[in-house]
Amino acid sequence: KRRNAAAQQVATMTSSATDQFSSEGFDLDAVSAAADDVVFEIGGGISAAPNDDSKDGGDGGDSEKKAEKEKKEKEKEKEDPCAASEAHKAEGNAHFKAGEYLDAYDCYTSAVRSCPGPFDGEELLRRRDEFDRKERDRVMGLHRAESERRRKIEEERYSRRKREGRKEKDQTSDDDDGKAAADENEDDEEQRKKDEAEKRPAEFRPPPHPHGKKLSVYHCNRAACSLQLGRHEESADDCSVAILLERSYVKAYLRRMAAYERMMGDGSGSGGSGIDKTEEALNDARKALFYDPNNANARRNVRRLERMEAERTEKLKEETMGKLKDLGNSILGNFGMSLDNFKTEKDPNTGGYSISFQQNG
Repeated sequence: KRRNAAAQQVATMTSSATDQFSSEGFDLDAVSAAADDVVFEIGGGISAAPNDDSKDGGDGGDSEKKAEKEKKEKEKEKEDPCAASEAHKAEGNAHFKAGEYLDAYDCYTSAVRSCPGPFDGEELLRRRDEFDRKERDRVMGLHRAESERRRKIEEERYSRRKREGRKEKDQTSDDDDGKAAADENEDDEEQRKKDEAEKRPAEFRPPPHPHGKKLSVYHCNRAACSLQLGRHEESADDCSVAILLERSYVKAYLRRMAAYERMMGDGSGSGGSGIDKTEEALNDARKALFYDPNNANARRNVRRLERMEAERTEKLKEETMGKLKDLGNSILGNFGMSLDNFKTEKDPNTGGYSISFQQNG
C-alpha cells in the first residue's frame, strides 16, 4: 500500500508540472544563507550542502587569519613605515654574522627597496654626478671669462701706449702708468675677492629624506657585504650614498676607504694603475678621524695612508723630473751639451739654488 501511495504521489506531481518552477510546499526557511548547494526533495523536503568555509580544516579559518595578519601589518607600517626594512635588516645581520654574505646582501637590498621615500640611492648618485658636472662647467666658464678680461686689459694698455706714440716712457709717464696700473691692480684684487667663492665648485647637498638615517645604514651594511664579495666599486657607491644621507657616518667613510684600497689592489681603479685612489682613501680616513677624533682605527689609517701618499708623490716627482731631463737633453744634444753640464748647489744660508756650467773634460 505504501509503495502504491508513493507512486501515485509522483504521478500526480509529474502530471501537474509546468514550465515555471514553483517553491510552494518547500520549507525555504530551513535553507541557510551560507549554503552553496540546495536539494529540493520530492515530498517538500530540503537538504543543504555546507560550503567549504564551514568545514573543519577548510580555507575559511585560514583566510580570516591571513586577513587579520595583513591588517596588523598595515597598522604596524602606519606606526613605523620602515618596519619591513628593519625586518630585512635584522635578517641580513644574522646572515652576515654567519658568514653568508650573499644572503645578507640580498636582505639588505630588500631593506633598501622597502624603505619609503622620494628617491633611492641610484637616483641620489645620479643627481650628485649631474650637479658636479654642472659645477665643473660653471667654474671653467668663470676661468675663461677671467682670462678674457685680463687679455682685454693688456690690449687696452698696449693700445694706449701706442696711441701716445711712446716706445720708451719718461718718468712722468711712468708715474701716470704706474698709478693707473695700481688702480687696475686694486680693482683686480677686489674682483678676485668677489669671485673667489664663485670659482670654487660648490658641494652637492642632497634633498631631505624622511628616513635618511635608516636608509644610510642599509646602504652601508650592503657595502660591507660587497667588500666581502669582491664588489669593490659597488661597495664604494653604497658608502657614497650612506655619506650623502648622513655626513658624519664614520663607518661609511672607513668602508669606502677600504673599498678604494682594494680597488687599487685588484687593478679596477681608473687606468688600472692601483695608485690613483690613495688620495681618495686618505681623504676618507681623515674625514672619519675628523668626525670621531678618538677613533684609533681612523688615526692608524691616516698615518699609514699619509706615508703611502708621500711615497706616491715623491715617485711622481721623480718620474716628472726624469721626463723633463730627457726633454732637456734632447734639445741640448743639438749643441753638444746635456743637463749634466749644469750643476745646482743649494745655499744653506738662504735656501736658494745656484747653477754653474761645467764643460765636459
